[in-house]
Amino acid sequence: MKKFAIILAFVLCFSLLVGCKKKGGGEENPGFGEERPVQSNDAMFSDRDLDFTYRDETAIQVVLKGDTAEASDKSVQINGSVVTLTLEATYIISGNLDNGMLVVDMTKNEKPQLVFKGVDIHCDSSAPLYVKQADKVFVTLVEGTENSLSTGSSFEAIDKNKIDGAVFAKDDLTINGKGSLTVDCPAGHGIVCKNDLVLAGGSYDITAIGHALSGEDSVRVTQSKVTANIGKDAVHAKSDEAGDLGFVYIADGEFSLKAGGDGISATSSVQINAGSFAITTGGGVAAAPTTDLNALDAVSCKGIKADKNIIIKGGEATVDSCDDAINANGNVTISGGTYTLSTGDDAVTSDASVAVSGGTVKVLTCAEGFEAPEISISGGDVTLAVTKNALNAMGTGAGSHGRIDISGGSVSIYCDGDCLDTDGVIKLTGGNLVLTSSVNGGATALNWGTEGIINGGTLFAFDPSIVGKPFTSGEQGYLVVNTSKMEQGTAVTVKNSSGGTVASVTAPHGFSSIVISHADITSGQTYQVIVGSTTVNATAE
Repeated sequence: MKKFAIILAFVLCFSLLVGCKKKGGGEENPGFGEERPVQSNDAMFSDRDLDFTYRDETAIQVVLKGDTAEASDKSVQINGSVVTLTLEATYIISGNLDNGMLVVDMTKNEKPQLVFKGVDIHCDSSAPLYVKQADKVFVTLVEGTENSLSTGSSFEAIDKNKIDGAVFAKDDLTINGKGSLTVDCPAGHGIVCKNDLVLAGGSYDITAIGHALSGEDSVRVTQSKVTANIGKDAVHAKSDEAGDLGFVYIADGEFSLKAGGDGISATSSVQINAGSFAITTGGGVAAAPTTDLNALDAVSCKGIKADKNIIIKGGEATVDSCDDAINANGNVTISGGTYTLSTGDDAVTSDASVAVSGGTVKVLTCAEGFEAPEISISGGDVTLAVTKNALNAMGTGAGSHGRIDISGGSVSIYCDGDCLDTDGVIKLTGGNLVLTSSVNGGATALNWGTEGIINGGTLFAFDPSIVGKPFTSGEQGYLVVNTSKMEQGTAVTVKNSSGGTVASVTAPHGFSSIVISHADITSGQTYQVIVGSTTVNATAE
C-alpha cells in the first residue's frame, strides 16, 4: 500500500507539472517554481527536520582525541584521525581532531543522526565533515554547546568527489538543534550539499572565500541564526537540471550576510516568509561604479536574485547592494514585510512583472526604482528615492508595450527622472500617490506611451512643468495647476465651491506644476487650489 501511495503521489506531481522529487526512504521534499510558486513550511520541512531530540542510552558515543578517537561501537571505523560512521544510528560526538575528518559512508537508504556536543575538527586538506554516502544525514547541535569546523588553505582530492567545503555532503543534509556551529574555510565554501540542504535551528557563523550555504537542489532555512562573511554568495542554490530545483526557501530566521557576490541567489525561485535580514553585497552602494553600471555585469553582487520567481511574504530586511537589490528573471511578488533597499543600480527589477500587494518597500537610493514590463501596486507602502526613473515599464520587443497599474496602497516617489514611465499604459484606479519629479531633472511625473487613464485614487503629481494632458481618459476628474517655482514644505489644498476641503498635502520637494486628482473632483467643476499664499481657480478636466 505504501509503494502504491508513493507511485500515485509521483503521478499526480508529474501531471500537475510541479516538479516533485522523490527522496529515498519514502520522504517527499517537492520543489517549486513557476507552476507552483508559493509553498508552505509543512511541504518544505519534515517532522524529523524539526526534531532536536535524541536518546543518550541507545546512542553510540564517539570521543575525538586530537589525532585519534574512541567509540562505543564497531560501526565507527577509526583510522588515525579519520573517523568513519558506517551504519544508521544516533552518534553522540564530542572532543577535537587537530587534523582529521568525520566521514559518513553508508548505504543509500540510511539516515543517521550526528549529535554534536562540543565538536572541534580541523582538516588541513579536506572537509572536516564529509557525507560520502547516505540517504539523509541529520546533524543536531546540542543546546549550550559550541562546535567548530575549519579547513586549511587548499583542498586535495581524496576520491572522485570534488570536495570544496568545510562541510561537504553528497546527499541530503539537515542541521538542526539549539547549539552553535562556527565554520571557517579559507580555500572554498562553508556548507555544501549536492542535494537538499536544510537548516532547522542553531546559530551559524561562517567565513569562507566561496559560498556560505550552498545547496544543489535547494537551501531551506527555519529557526536559525546565520552570520556570514563570504567571498561569493551567502545563500546559494544552483541546479543544472531543468525544472524547479535550485531554489531557496526561508521560513524565518536571523541573517547577517556580508557577501562579495549575491546575498541570496537561486537558479530557480526564492521564497521568503519571515525573518530579519541585514544583507551587504559587493561592498554596498559605496563600491558601485558611478558612471558605467554595465561594469556590474562582470560580477553579480545583488541582494536577492532568482532565475525564476521571487516571492516575499514577510520579513524585515535592510539591503545595501552594489548591484540590484532584488532581481528576478521571472516575477517579483511582494505581499508583506518591511524591506529597506539601497543599491548602486536598480531597486527591484524583473524580466516579467513586479507586483506589490502589501508590506513596506522603502528605497533610500538607487538608479532605477521598479523596472519590469508590467508593474502593479495594489496595496502596501512604497517609497522611492531614485536618480533615474522610478517605476519603469517598457515593452519587451517590437509591438509590445509596458504597463503600470496602481489600484491601492501608498506610493511616494522623488526622482530625477520620470516618476511613472512606460511606453504603454498608465492606469490609476486607487491608492494614495505623491509623485515628485525633480525640478532639476528635466523629466515628468507621468510619462505614458499609448494611454494614461485615471479612474480612481488620490494623486498629487509635482512636476517641473506640464506639457500636454497628463491623462488621455478616465472616470475621475483632475486638475492641472501651473505655479511659480515653489519650495519644499509648501502647503497645497483643494477646496470645492462650498469652501469644503477636498484634498490637501504638504509638498515634500520643490515644484512648478501640479496634477491633482481625487474621488471628489468632478470634470467640468471649478475648484480653488491654494498653493502656499496663492489661490488659483482651476476647472477639472
